[in-house]
Amino acid sequence: MSKNHFQLENGITGSKGSTLNNLMLRYGIFEGTEGRVLMDFGKVDQKNGVLPVMLSLKQKIINQNKIIPAISIIGTISYEKIASRD
Repeated sequence: MSKNHFQLENGITGSKGSTLNNLMLRYGIFEGTEGRVLMDFGKVDQKNGVLPVMLSLKQKIINQNKIIPAISIIGTISYEKIASRD
């Protein structure tokens, strides 16, 4: 992700007994480094609400070069105080 750019990603994950809306806000801190906020909310096993918010950093290590894939490292922490009580 380029420096000083925002990106919003949204998706839906569904399985038997659960439907989640996945939301991620990405921000380019430096070239190849991004900060991310992830939120999942929806229904899991008859309970509705917000799952713990996750904060993460992603750092690009190697760019793709022919058969060598791009490699990144991601560190994530979750913050349970911003979540539904159930």
